[in-house]
Amino acid sequence: MMDALGSKYLSVFKSIDEEPMAVNNHRGLPLSTNDEGLKKGTTVGEGALREVAASILDHPKGECRSVSGLHKGFNHPDGVKQKIGSLQMFMENYGSCEDMGPSSFPVDEEQKISVLNIRMTNIL
Repeated sequence: MMDALGSKYLSVFKSIDEEPMAVNNHRGLPLSTNDEGLKKGTTVGEGALREVAASILDHPKGECRSVSGLHKGFNHPDGVKQKIGSLQMFMENYGSCEDMGPSSFPVDEEQKISVLNIRMTNIL
């Protein structure tokens, strides 16, 4: 989602029904036949819910919850324009951690990333 001028990205909305292998995924990936996601042990349509759950664990008294979004670009055969998903602040990509090396990050920050990956089921 962009700012009012359309010149700067502000956030990313991830709709639960447009996740990979979900019924309205816009990448044309095959539908899951057993509800399993791209990663073994994950369920199609639960990625946004895991992201919201991780945010609640990190900010238990905050206001972050799942959101409902409206947008003309949502992918749905019946023209539905309101969807449930997760909303995240957009961050510029400065490269892959693998390219920077472990010495670029403080140990406590690496530990935070590890905990987040476990919570998000970011498995190899």
